[in-house]
Amino acid sequence: MSDLEITDTAEGRRDGETSSHLRFIIDTAPVLISYIDRNFHYQFVNEGYAEWFGRPVVELQGRHVRDAVGAAAFDKVRHLLESALGGERVTYEAAMPYENGPARYVHTQLVPDTRGGSGSVPGIVAVVTDVSARRATERQLEESEQRYRSLFDWNVDAVFSFDLSGRFTSVNAACETISGYTPEELLTQPFLPLITPDLAPLTLRHVHRARQGESQTYETALTQKSGRRIEISVTNIPILVGGEVVGVYGIAKDITARKRRERRRQFLLQLNERTRFLSDRDRLVEETLRSVGEFLGLSRVWYSEHGTSDAEPGMPLRLDWRNRDDLSPMADTSPDSVWGAVLRNDLSAGRTLAVSDYATDSRTRGDWDAYYRRSGITASFTIPFLRGGLWAAVLSAEMYGESRAWTPEDSELLESIAQRLWVSLENLRVLHSEKENVSRQRRFLREILSSLTEGRLQLCDTSDDLPAPMTPASPALTLTAASLRGLRKDTESAAERVGMPPDRCQDLLTAVGEAGMNAVVHGGGGQARVHTDDRRGVVQVWISDNGTGISEEALPYALEIGKSSAGSLGHGFWLILKTADRVWLQTGAGGTTVVLEQERATPDPFWMKGLL
Repeated sequence: MSDLEITDTAEGRRDGETSSHLRFIIDTAPVLISYIDRNFHYQFVNEGYAEWFGRPVVELQGRHVRDAVGAAAFDKVRHLLESALGGERVTYEAAMPYENGPARYVHTQLVPDTRGGSGSVPGIVAVVTDVSARRATERQLEESEQRYRSLFDWNVDAVFSFDLSGRFTSVNAACETISGYTPEELLTQPFLPLITPDLAPLTLRHVHRARQGESQTYETALTQKSGRRIEISVTNIPILVGGEVVGVYGIAKDITARKRRERRRQFLLQLNERTRFLSDRDRLVEETLRSVGEFLGLSRVWYSEHGTSDAEPGMPLRLDWRNRDDLSPMADTSPDSVWGAVLRNDLSAGRTLAVSDYATDSRTRGDWDAYYRRSGITASFTIPFLRGGLWAAVLSAEMYGESRAWTPEDSELLESIAQRLWVSLENLRVLHSEKENVSRQRRFLREILSSLTEGRLQLCDTSDDLPAPMTPASPALTLTAASLRGLRKDTESAAERVGMPPDRCQDLLTAVGEAGMNAVVHGGGGQARVHTDDRRGVVQVWISDNGTGISEEALPYALEIGKSSAGSLGHGFWLILKTADRVWLQTGAGGTTVVLEQERATPDPFWMKGLL
């Protein structure tokens, strides 16, 4: 063999090895590689292409692209294949609806074959990469981002973030609503200047903890661009990147209205606690006016009652509260000097009046010079009260020197307080009237009983109406059935000491025995003690129990022989009145006290006292 033949053989072997190596590389590459001629027929496909479509390489080579990928997929990319066959290098990504198998998202490069140099393109090389997994991940990330942006952009609460220096890095539209600053303005500043100075230290403590990786929820307050203070609830969440905190997320909710409602509810509860047991009308009104005036920051608040007939002119003021020294008391003030005709007519008809500015309100402007300018009043909220259809009272909240737009919350609170005050005062008025009736009835009963017993029985309302105790003549005695004998002995000894005749002593012992037995049987026991006035010759016996008292309905029966007031006086009270010179009786739910007095000599008859 010649040297030339040997050389050719070696080169052929090397070319074959190179071709084999290239084929191996192409077939094992993680992409689909094919060569497509101008008639859209495959002239070459690698093993990856065959595996993807589930056909042998020899079966795909020479076939039309449509036969391999399906009509829908071919039609979708035909114009791109034509562009590449026209000499244009084409790259695209698309979801391909392959006929056999699920749709796949592919990244494709179409490279025109320009090796001939003549300008004609006999075919193209197609390199296809399956990027379905990547696109699925990207889609998930995109959906997650969209959800986050939706949560961020469309959240009704303020959502924001700031870096470790405290400067805003993102804000949503609600941040402008809550702060008054535009997003552009917020992104040029740190968050801290927005926080009210009194709550800045607390806020910084929570932010510092968030920077340390601890989520925080707390309440604070900020100053809006307009200067208005609002209260907010804030949640801070650390932003972690690679395990390190790089910033803080924040969500802020305006809770001003809620906090205001909570304060008003607490105010009403406290006001109710302070006033619900007050029975004095002046104290009730005074405490109510002071509380509402301080809570709402009023200049003056006053309450006035007046008669509901033409015979009771004017409106004498009940009470007023003032927070300014230059405001004079409104005592002896009448409606004629407080309100003009328009407001008087509305109030007398029972209509609540809210005036934000007396100088501009159409109802007050006409009377400004005649009534309101000299008083200095600028705003008022006035609630009238009717009794029997007639104007009976009024509560008025007033401002001096500044107008006031009465909010729905102000109106609700003032009307609620006014109604509660009016109901309480009306209840006290009725209670006072009932007490007066009871007092009159009791006075009448007392006078009748005194008259019918010829002055012997004195009905006492309080312990002050009882006689003064005389000098004790024996130790106090606890009353039981067994100790009644001791009470009789103490009484008998005292009667002997003052020189009381035996018959009068026996009468006293009868009265004491009956009164003591009543205390034991009907009052469950009690206390007794004997007193004397040796100079006047008088024996005084005190007997008390802790029973349920004597009903007024039972008292008249005590004057009838044989009648019982069981549970109170018993059968013997008629006998007590017949044998004792004088009897004092105080009775009520806490028990009964009876004081008996017997003189040494029989006293003059009751009817003669006025004649001597």
